[in-house]
Amino acid sequence: MIAQKVYDDSNQFYGYGGAIANIYLSAYCNKLERWVLGYEKFECLFDSMIPNFLPFYESQSRISIFWIRIIRQVIESLSVLHGNGVMHGSLYSPQSYVLDSSSNIKLINIGRYSVAGRSTSHRDITSFFGYLGSQSCLDVSSSKDSHGFEYLYNSKEAMNNTRSCWKDSILGHPILLEPPSKLVAHWDDERIHDEICEHFPGFIAWRTLFEK
Repeated sequence: MIAQKVYDDSNQFYGYGGAIANIYLSAYCNKLERWVLGYEKFECLFDSMIPNFLPFYESQSRISIFWIRIIRQVIESLSVLHGNGVMHGSLYSPQSYVLDSSSNIKLINIGRYSVAGRSTSHRDITSFFGYLGSQSCLDVSSSKDSHGFEYLYNSKEAMNNTRSCWKDSILGHPILLEPPSKLVAHWDDERIHDEICEHFPGFIAWRTLFEK
């Protein structure tokens, strides 16, 4: 009866049809003539374990491999959800993340807060990274390299694109590669000035003008 209630209730969610039910339910049993609810056994809430995990950054700006894999798991899961026409809708909540027996992160409470309307890919993505950023022990925003990444996932145009485009944009970012790639595209006016002076000896140094 619980499975049937989940099926009936989820079919009433605005804009979803049977998509949520198809993810939550494993099969319809002809013998029992009812829906059979399938779910995994979870070990604990992810949120309760964060203080015990490795630091978010393994160096001044490099995300640790552990956290890279956690982020990639969530993004891959969101890609599957969105591909099935389902948006999570509550990834800002600590109650939406659990760990299984193999310490893989899983998303739960899918669509729980979405009865009033359909959320977007952008909302799910920003809610997830907002949740990570709210963990003071991780200090996610302490790295300058993270700022460019924040511009990427906060872009509505980029994140509301097709599933493969937004997923590839996030997972292909240098700070989420294994091992992370060094970000070299940044503006350093003094370095550029010095290189110009080195290659063009006749160039009048602005610092010389100000020193006079």
